Amino acid sequence: HLRTVAIDLPGHGRSAKDVGDGSAAGLVAAVDGVIDALGLEEVHFVGHSLGGLVVALAAIARPSIAGSVTLLAPAGLATAVDQSFLAAFIEADSRKEMKGVLSRLFFDPSVVTRDMVDDVLQYKRTDGVTAALGLLADNALAKRTPGQELAPRLGDLSLPVTVLWGTKDSVIPMP
Repeated sequence: HLRTVAIDLPGHGRSAKDVGDGSAAGLVAAVDGVIDALGLEEVHFVGHSLGGLVVALAAIARPSIAGSVTLLAPAGLATAVDQSFLAAFIEADSRKEMKGVLSRLFFDPSVVTRDMVDDVLQYKRTDGVTAALGLLADNALAKRTPGQELAPRLGDLSLPVTVLWGTKDSVIPMP
């Protein structure tokens, strides 16, 4: 019986749209705040894309509570993130544009449904989302710092680390 806690990072989902400076360190601080608020003593970190970068950095910063790390196409292990995708996602404001952008996330674009497109557009119309996404794209994803070079740092952890990645990922290409 394991407790599962799913976090919407700042700027995502139903979380606050204030992302501070939009840095990965700021997002790690938000994850640390949740861990501390819940009094968690062991965490099995799982993250995808930007969330992969964030949980990897969180586990590296707090190895004493990290039970394992599972990363799905994580930013931070890739050599680059497709900035044209990020820009298109931020700018898209019609169903047709958003469907085209979301289709790039899937090997089979037919899985992008009208409901999915409508849900993403509704989220994007929330006050502060465009600015938050812009800061995150510019600071957490586009600007790489030595602290984000994850491979050697993850290799130094004495816990299970699993990385899952699609070979045809065009948004965060597998290194």
